[in-house]
Amino acid sequence: MCKVPPEIQLLILQELDGQKDVLRECALVCKLWHELCLPALFRELVIDIEDLQAHSDFLVNSPHIRTHIRKLKFEFSPFPVHVHPREDHMIVSLLLGLPRLDELLCTSIIFTTLSTVLPQLSITKLYLQEDIYAPRAFLPVLRAVAGTLRSLTLEEFVFVDEDDLAIEISVGPIIMTALEELAIVHCNNLPLTSNVIRMPSLKILYYGAGWAAMGDDNFEPLNVDNLCVLWWEGDRHHLLGAVKQAANEFAIPSQIRHIEILPSVLCGERVKLDQLEAYALDLRRSGRLEQLTITVGKDDILGFGSVVDRLPTLSDLGLLDIRTGRPSVLYPGCDENNIQPEWTLF
Repeated sequence: MCKVPPEIQLLILQELDGQKDVLRECALVCKLWHELCLPALFRELVIDIEDLQAHSDFLVNSPHIRTHIRKLKFEFSPFPVHVHPREDHMIVSLLLGLPRLDELLCTSIIFTTLSTVLPQLSITKLYLQEDIYAPRAFLPVLRAVAGTLRSLTLEEFVFVDEDDLAIEISVGPIIMTALEELAIVHCNNLPLTSNVIRMPSLKILYYGAGWAAMGDDNFEPLNVDNLCVLWWEGDRHHLLGAVKQAANEFAIPSQIRHIEILPSVLCGERVKLDQLEAYALDLRRSGRLEQLTITVGKDDILGFGSVVDRLPTLSDLGLLDIRTGRPSVLYPGCDENNIQPEWTLF
């Protein structure tokens, strides 16, 4: 391989991106390949809190590895109650020692730590999950990254009333000026009201069903161009109902340009496809809708016959795009079966 230019060798190894077992073998071929494989092998790191000391020691003794880590996920053993102060200190040191860290996934067990250290980091993608055994106050975390965060995912958060938010509301609204993508998965009563959180630059809303804004008097529908709806059989809404709720209750229908639906099944919903087409055509006539995309992981999700035949007008107008076995257009982090996002924390 010595006669092959390094840049060509890099292109070859990049084709193996995501195949860590193969990349580990390639890293043993020679010194050059070892260096070329490191960015792919260590781009993503998962740390179990029980192995925190071992990971911390490894990264302290391997400064050349720290520069490659872009995505970090913290995992915790079942039923955590709190993080020990010594572990808390290690988490802070570890985060501050990753100069290129861009994505962070964690549960509410370390929210207090995050709210103090995040202003010193360059995180642009944040994935947060509520842990029922830990405080769920994520608002201080959001305030810490309000000016830099571009993508936010909230999972399993449930707020009962505004008493949980009284202190944060008294400080003033959080204005997330850089936020472009918001994903909500299995949440209820999120405080998406103008007196709590404002997202003036939001472009994409990923709707995972089962969530609602708190405080109808203050809630202002989100002005987004792109709406991505995850729907699965057994959801409390039928397919069209889920789309309508997302578009009508949480967005401004007339402003939506692109709707993508990620269904787990369509066989039982085929009778609703005619109504879905009528709804999409209404959005087209009264607003800015330019495309309806249906993305599925497998052909059998579409059922027998062609879905296109049930949406003929959208197809004729060039507004319909059926995608099979490919990632989501609006949220490519979803897995191939479109049941759960790959970034889901549970």
